Amino acid sequence: MTKARLRRTCPGTMRDRLTSELLLARAAIESGEDAAANVTVAVGLAAPERLTRVFLEEGAAVAHLARAAAESLGTQSGTDLSVALGSPPPPAVHPASRR
Repeated sequence: MTKARLRRTCPGTMRDRLTSELLLARAAIESGEDAAANVTVAVGLAAPERLTRVFLEEGAAVAHLARAAAESLGTQSGTDLSVALGSPPPPAVHPASRR
């Protein structure tokens, strides 16, 4: 019932929506349901703003899902977030050496 109420609300700010998605993710995890969709939405909101702490505060399960979702974004902000959440940094690209 709480999940249904959260889904019906229309959070006013990005931060409110992020918090809402993380609450839904936590509820899904605790009830044995798939939280990936909620975490993916949260990552999409958080990555451009460089918000990392919110995922770490939700615990290892959410941070792990967030890291995977951030990697799949295919953006620099997604890569930065995934690295901040524990993924190895991508290999450095070196320009071709000049001869």
